[in-house]
Amino acid sequence: MALIVYPDVGFNSYISVTDADLKAVDYLNNSFWTVLDEATKSQYLMQSFRVLQSLEGFIAPIPPELSGCLPDTQLQIAMNDVQFGISLRSYATQEVKKQEAGPVSTEYFESASGALPPTIIPPIAIPCLKTFGYVPSTNVFGLSTIRHHR
Repeated sequence: MALIVYPDVGFNSYISVTDADLKAVDYLNNSFWTVLDEATKSQYLMQSFRVLQSLEGFIAPIPPELSGCLPDTQLQIAMNDVQFGISLRSYATQEVKKQEAGPVSTEYFESASGALPPTIIPPIAIPCLKTFGYVPSTNVFGLSTIRHHR
């Protein structure tokens, strides 16, 4: 799939690879980005766009005059993903845990090693996302479901 930059019809990115390359030099983790070829960068940008579209409370599509910080935020998410390999990893070392207290049970995932997987949203991206209604999760990593039984 080709990278289609907003506001073109059928867009799947707020930023082109060329613009991403120009902006990437401003970030400390740019060395992870600069070694990638254009096709791989496009894939990471499309993946970070899907992340943006899936955020709870996120309003999309955004009119061009309001998209302001989204290209940079999309790049920041993509670079974070490249650096930590988040979308490429499977966290199979996690185990489902269940706690019950009377009629209430909580089911969650816990890392077998005790380490948490990195979040795909880097802290630098949160101020921009908040302007579009994003509320960072206050839940514990891996919380899956809470079931109340009667």
